[in-house]
Amino acid sequence: MSTVPSSEACAWWWSSELPPLAAADLAMELGWQFGEAALTSGEVELALAWARAFRVDTVNGRPTALGHLARAARDVGRIELVRQLLAEAFACARHAWHRVELILDAEFADDAIAALVRDHVIDREGGLDVVELAWYLARAQLLDEEETPRLAIVTRALAGLPRKDERRCAVDAALWLVHARRGEAQAAADARQRVLDAVEAGFDIWPMGRSRAVIAAALAADELLALAPRLPWGLTPELVAALVRGGAVERALALPYPPAWLPARLARTRPDDPRAAEWIASAEASEAVLAEQYAEGLITSFEHRDARLELAAMRGRSDPARALADLVDIMTDHAGRLLAGLHTTRRSVTEVGAGEELELVGDEKWSTPRGERMLARALKEWCDAPDWATRYRRGRDGANIFAAATTFALAGDRPRALALMQQAFVDDRNLVALLEPVQPTLVTAWLATGQVEQALGLAWAKPLSPVAVAPLIVELAAMDEAAHALELLGPALTRATSSADLRALAPAVLALADDRAACAQEMLTALSAAESAIAGITTSVSRRA
Repeated sequence: MSTVPSSEACAWWWSSELPPLAAADLAMELGWQFGEAALTSGEVELALAWARAFRVDTVNGRPTALGHLARAARDVGRIELVRQLLAEAFACARHAWHRVELILDAEFADDAIAALVRDHVIDREGGLDVVELAWYLARAQLLDEEETPRLAIVTRALAGLPRKDERRCAVDAALWLVHARRGEAQAAADARQRVLDAVEAGFDIWPMGRSRAVIAAALAADELLALAPRLPWGLTPELVAALVRGGAVERALALPYPPAWLPARLARTRPDDPRAAEWIASAEASEAVLAEQYAEGLITSFEHRDARLELAAMRGRSDPARALADLVDIMTDHAGRLLAGLHTTRRSVTEVGAGEELELVGDEKWSTPRGERMLARALKEWCDAPDWATRYRRGRDGANIFAAATTFALAGDRPRALALMQQAFVDDRNLVALLEPVQPTLVTAWLATGQVEQALGLAWAKPLSPVAVAPLIVELAAMDEAAHALELLGPALTRATSSADLRALAPAVLALADDRAACAQEMLTALSAAESAIAGITTSVSRRA
């Protein structure tokens, strides 16, 4: 929405975007290993439903998911499926990073795949990004008369990239391999050093295409183990997966703190290894231990999910029915949480459509003895933080203070609410207001204490998250400031990247509707479509389920 939208356009956007975002949320929640586990278990339709639920217009989207499936299909020897998956992935690729990841996964020894990649990279109409060309040269190994002029293009383009351009490191990683293969030792050494310098300077995981490019180059140059300690901890799973795919099992096992799913991955991908039975036993024994660790908060939900998925993938080779049961359990867990959120929104939309007013609501827990203890701890941790970086990491404490202030103000104790807010500002109101973790409850605290102008000033100065801006939009609508409210709602809707974002904006959409009952009905239809979109994934299983 490039111009200020109407309230009808906002309702239409919300209703149109919710179903595909809900499906994409489930696909992302299930994790990148889900499709691989489904494919390994023989559930091709389920794997495809998962991959196709991703959006095509995001960097970590459908092409990336299809690429993961192509890699899994190659591992189980289904070359025709690999070709089909890569063809679909390239056809829907919207970003250069999409194509880079697909190039990294492509099997150039297969003539059909090599031709497919060339069609979508070298011979594609439209602009060719330098990072795509660089990695095409690294993987395709063209004849010298075809490679040399294209290498010159990459070298010139690299020189023209801004110093902080995220593509530089990935291009250098490709040049490291190309120059080494061509026997150009000094040029290869220079490119390698630039990669190392970029990693040492503070290497961000995203975009993942860049990270995978660096890992691929280091693996091909037999330097991945040496590079591993310099890479961010969050890349450990991708690094381990690369080592296993590359056959460097001993090096994967030698890494400190390998992911919990490593024994299952090794057992699945190296079934002829003499240690396979030991890996299987270790993976099976870890199931109960990991569940207990997750229950105690010792591992994250993502670590637990990925370990479960890898165990399902391992079982898929020998016991597909049990593997499918595992996958269904995982889908049920994640889909259940998403559906619960949709049901909550359905309830509130129904109530507003029936005439209930939209208003701020506090959390009564802050008025209980337990809430008072929580508030005291939050104040101490927040106010005693040694620096703003620590305060940012402890954003939940700040958010809790402002949430409590909201509750007290709505209960009529405005002086206490204002005093709490003053403590939370720790002598720098402007800096606290810029901390994204606290903005949602800060905005509601401002509104609850009658400081609408403060909230509005923040919203004009900096785009707020949907959950932060929604209450302000509702308040502006109640003040008959619909024009200003729509100026905030339009951009907030276009910034929404998840169904949770849209659900947070539901009250704002309803607040600005000329006919709330009709708008609510349109939104309820969208909520039903979102539930169906989730079911479209969870029901894409064979009759064995």
